Amino acid sequence: MRYRTQILLCLAVLTLAYIAGTDLAEGTPYWSLEDMSKAELQGAIDGGTSYAGPFLQDRSSRFLSPGLETPDYLEHYTLLAGFLRGLQVWNPGGPDHGGMREGEHLPDIIETDNTAEAIWVWSHYYELTGDDSYYPNVEAAWEYCMAHPAYNEEGPPPGPLAYYKVYNCAWALAAEVKYRNVYADTTYLWYSDTCATFIIAYPLDVHAGAPYFSLNAPVLGWAVGNLYSYGMDVGSTAYQEGAVELGDSVRTWIEEAPVRLAIKYWAMSGGAPFWGVLNSCFRMYPDGERAWATEYGPYLDTEVYSGQFQNAYRGWYALGHDACWEATADTTYKRAHVHLADTLVLNDGDVDGGIPASDPEPDNQDQSWVSNYLGYMGLDILIPVVDVAIAPDTTVVPRGGTLGFLVSLANNTDAAQAFYGQTEAYLPNGQPYAGNPLIGPLPVALQPLQVRTVHFSHSIPLNAPLGTYHYRVKIGTPPNTLIDEEEFAFTVTE
Repeated sequence: MRYRTQILLCLAVLTLAYIAGTDLAEGTPYWSLEDMSKAELQGAIDGGTSYAGPFLQDRSSRFLSPGLETPDYLEHYTLLAGFLRGLQVWNPGGPDHGGMREGEHLPDIIETDNTAEAIWVWSHYYELTGDDSYYPNVEAAWEYCMAHPAYNEEGPPPGPLAYYKVYNCAWALAAEVKYRNVYADTTYLWYSDTCATFIIAYPLDVHAGAPYFSLNAPVLGWAVGNLYSYGMDVGSTAYQEGAVELGDSVRTWIEEAPVRLAIKYWAMSGGAPFWGVLNSCFRMYPDGERAWATEYGPYLDTEVYSGQFQNAYRGWYALGHDACWEATADTTYKRAHVHLADTLVLNDGDVDGGIPASDPEPDNQDQSWVSNYLGYMGLDILIPVVDVAIAPDTTVVPRGGTLGFLVSLANNTDAAQAFYGQTEAYLPNGQPYAGNPLIGPLPVALQPLQVRTVHFSHSIPLNAPLGTYHYRVKIGTPPNTLIDEEEFAFTVTE
């Protein structure tokens, strides 16, 4: 009942806010129907590398992109944070104070999605470094978002075609969660609740007619992945269930014709719906995740050779490949992610932290939003010196059966890395298993840029308590430095 009351209140706020309206700038990210038609005629919507078979590159080859000899991803992230400060409107008392300009050559286009993305980047920079010098910028960015909320952005009214509003709401969720957890500030929790409610209340139609058919599913995929994470963060089963219900429509859209994952439309590409399904449907119902990702992952493009928003397409595919690696522990996808992320870094020709929307554009035309994509979808994932992925053979195991799983370890640096790894189990009642650690601590050494995958298994005792367990892999260095950890849930049955 409390949740229903909250939803009704949020819907009331949404209705009043939409009727009141706001001053809306016409920005490059939002495409009207006329814009879409022009883009199609001009060839701006890139067909890219259409699916022609599984991506099976030589897995022993060096996966670092040619030309990037010293991948210091935290250094690039630091440059990105400074670049964004230079594009923020700083005019206290003005209507656009705190908003993010579209790009170096587009100073008059100021958008809410760009601004929410910057909140995420700056907040995470503080989380990574302990340097909160961008806090005034974060405060100003929130001021802009409050004056120009996500659900009032351009485009069709709330409903099955309001893709830009939903896209903005998804970024609002990502920004608020990161900000609240880093700064321990709940000031904007009401706003993220309103955005979460909007996504559920006005579901995008993934089977709408052209041009929305190629647009709504990628946007909704991005939205449901964030909505599920938000539901987990605030402890809302309703948000999680809403994300899964909407995510099922995106999953169906993919399964009907997997070649749709080659779509590149507006600022989105096929990596977004793929990531969204894995981060909604399979978060609540993990059984079959590895099989699904193994079946549909090969349809993700591994490079984008042209297009108006070429680097945005690369960003979404990078996100999709990383999600596929985490679901399958298949190093093919890790290599693909690193290649795409490194290619984005290489677009920063003037080393100022920003990148343009496509390869042909000059260094003085860097754009804020696609640079934010680099930070969120590329750099952040590669900042840990070593990554770990874990993929169970199945998530339902009978008493007396065998729990098998793959563990994949990737060295993200061009230096050898030595560390320890161990695994732990947690019982259905949440208590740690008395025999922890089940494996390790084991010393591990990875050569520069090396990726290793190992299969492990455990026998499930005949008297094991029934219910859902959690299995966790940790890697780190003594005495207490945690580098990375991943876990999965599995259920023991009769």
